[in-house]
Amino acid sequence: RGNAVSDDVLLLMVNSHDSTVPFRLPGGTKTKWELLLDTAQPDANGPSAVMGRAYKLVARSLVLLRQKPS
Repeated sequence: RGNAVSDDVLLLMVNSHDSTVPFRLPGGTKTKWELLLDTAQPDANGPSAVMGRAYKLVARSLVLLRQKPS
């Protein structure tokens, strides 16, 4: 209908390798990400901030991040 649609920006990372893989996060140092799910940390309670420019994906895990508004 011609209306702009805005929503969350999500990043899904999957590591099927048998060792940990460093994954470079898009957006540079000013982009902030919020951890929503990490199958390597099933007991994590609620969203938490992701710091740095890389995320270490544990072997055979899945991670879901949401970009935080600036």
